[in-house]
Amino acid sequence: MNPRLYKAATQGDVEMLRRLVEDPEDPSILRSTTPQLNTALHLAALHGHAAFAGEVLGKNVDALVARNDDGDTPLHLASKAGRLEAAKLLIRHALAWPEDKKSPLIMTNKAGNTALHEAVRSRRAAVAVALLDADPVRGHDLNERMESPLHMAAREGLVQVVRKIVDYTLVDPELLPPLSVTVSGTALHQAVLGTHYGIMEILLEKRPELIELTDSDGNNALRYAAHKDHRRAAEMPSTRCRKQHLPSLQGRRRGLNNSDFDKVVESYFLAATLIATVTFAATFTMPGGYDQTKGVACHGHSKAFKIFVVSNTVAMRTSMVVIFLLIWARQEPVTFRLRNLAWSQQLTVIACLAMLLSLITAVYVTAAPIAPWPAYAVIAIAIGSPALFFYVYWTGTTWA
Repeated sequence: MNPRLYKAATQGDVEMLRRLVEDPEDPSILRSTTPQLNTALHLAALHGHAAFAGEVLGKNVDALVARNDDGDTPLHLASKAGRLEAAKLLIRHALAWPEDKKSPLIMTNKAGNTALHEAVRSRRAAVAVALLDADPVRGHDLNERMESPLHMAAREGLVQVVRKIVDYTLVDPELLPPLSVTVSGTALHQAVLGTHYGIMEILLEKRPELIELTDSDGNNALRYAAHKDHRRAAEMPSTRCRKQHLPSLQGRRRGLNNSDFDKVVESYFLAATLIATVTFAATFTMPGGYDQTKGVACHGHSKAFKIFVVSNTVAMRTSMVVIFLLIWARQEPVTFRLRNLAWSQQLTVIACLAMLLSLITAVYVTAAPIAPWPAYAVIAIAIGSPALFFYVYWTGTTWA
């Protein structure tokens, strides 16, 4: 490529472009490329010079479908870089493209991505919306990784883009891709992994059938919700995950159907009920008993006793919240069932830890003054229980 043309394209110098085009010694200058096969239009689109791009298209409209070494058209580069004005200009020309030729809106690069894929992958929501305004059907195109822009938008948390895609009602459902065949699951799986509740609500409202579809391992979105934190960590290529030695859950569990969901709810409900009952009873059988003359706890002045009272109360209240959440989970829409189940898991863990702290402080208050070493042994065992659980759990998943 002529160095002056390269400089003009990257700087958006329209006057320089006109002088170069009018040069009789180089009539095909607009067809020249960089070593990466980028044309002047590619460069203008990448840098967001809409006026320059318009001038190039006025001289050579075929530049609109030129591909670089990665298979990208100028529209791909504008979409990646989030150059909205340049993208809108290219979209207008794409809409006027002859029907007997492949439109730039559906052209894919070597990764199988359309311009919309690239806009969503780069989190360029404004450009993605402009592309969807031009051709809403493109929201369901699959790339080489069997991902649609809808998948990507759900994963990236682009609420406006997801709504734009699912709100378009003129797409024949029979023409939509089979969402259950993708390795990463459906768009709903991606929304659950990213904890994008707004997108989950949109998808479940517009496409309720997604809740029954599974990924390649047989896991549906309910299973993802139940194990969201572990699966996200296992699939994130980060140092943090490597240090924690988090195992992959792939191939280990099947998806949750309605019967499975009810069983999970029953398990948490039973655990929460037992915790609430035990902690409620502990409130009236205080460690060390009561002073019969004053009617107050004998160890009420002890710091450990005060910790017991607080932790016991936390355990009881959180378990009661879990009970009510699970009662309502059976009556609410799927979105709230997912949310209630996720909260129930976390609150049950808090209740168990609080109850464990109650045990430690109760033993310390009543046994430590007269039998220190048994009391400290019990405390050590109790403290080691969570560590033992995680050790057994993680080693078990590693062997599996």
